[in-house]
Amino acid sequence: MDHIGSVGSADGQHRHTDGLRVRTAVPERRLWAPHAGAVEVTAAASSDPSCMLGIWLVGFEDRPDESGEICIAELFGDFRGRDRSTVRSGVKAHHDPRLVTDMRDTELPIDIADFHSYSARWDAEGIRILVDDQLLREVPQVLDYPLQLMIDLFEFRSGEEIDPAGYPKAARIRAVRGYEPDEPDNNPG
Repeated sequence: MDHIGSVGSADGQHRHTDGLRVRTAVPERRLWAPHAGAVEVTAAASSDPSCMLGIWLVGFEDRPDESGEICIAELFGDFRGRDRSTVRSGVKAHHDPRLVTDMRDTELPIDIADFHSYSARWDAEGIRILVDDQLLREVPQVLDYPLQLMIDLFEFRSGEEIDPAGYPKAARIRAVRGYEPDEPDNNPG
């Protein structure tokens, strides 16, 4: 069985949509999946009111319950103004019974269409989410399993006619940095 599950199964990573099935077997490829550390993404979100830029740390799901998510930022084009924008952040439990979904919208004196730094620091004590190096919130939950960084631009439409002139939809990423804590020295001598 591949990491994402056998063909035809519902097993896989980031299972937030019901009814999906694995169509193609893909071998596991793990690049950087820390248990604790810090991630910082410098980004400018789309100002399109139908778009959302998401920056998440999501469980790698070696085990199905290791599926929680640290939502560093969800930046909706229709939640912005020139002087104030809303940043959605927190934790999503998904299929992890040890977690409780705890999401919050916070209005900040920024324009998300300009470059800003969105970061999370997490360890055995909990999660700290920051915007431009300023603490946005603390979440006293622990995700002590491998996490992978996902950055995605979503478009939400309500059945209206697609205008090709409005494409491509875009957000801009200037930098992505990640850090893991140093391993303790188990050979003190």
